[in-house]
Amino acid sequence: MEKAWKIDTIRWETYLGALERCSIPEEKWRWYVRWAERFAAFLGERPLETAERSDVEAFITSLSHSLRIETWQVRQASDALRILLVMGFGKRWGEGLGLSDTDSGAPRWGSFSPFTLFEKPLCHGGEN
Repeated sequence: MEKAWKIDTIRWETYLGALERCSIPEEKWRWYVRWAERFAAFLGERPLETAERSDVEAFITSLSHSLRIETWQVRQASDALRILLVMGFGKRWGEGLGLSDTDSGAPRWGSFSPFTLFEKPLCHGGEN
């Protein structure tokens, strides 16, 4: 029998508080934490707090090129990382992170650019 996945509330305490302040519904928190964990794995041995804009861009680009990842999932991952990096680690550069549609490098999505997702306000009332 497979063990149910649970959020490590000690490790992610600050992040969970940020998700709550951003009105992300609690039933979606596990997905946001999973994106944060995937990003942490993407960084390898580097701590999350050392992440730079180029790391986020590379991660989101890799997601946008995956055939198993839907557009809404890229959007959710983008939101998850914005909240993590801006509210969790004070990375102010995350607030305005964005590239034009023509710079997306993701022809699979047509005119969709995963980086334009960062241009909306940080906390948008939990529309995710």
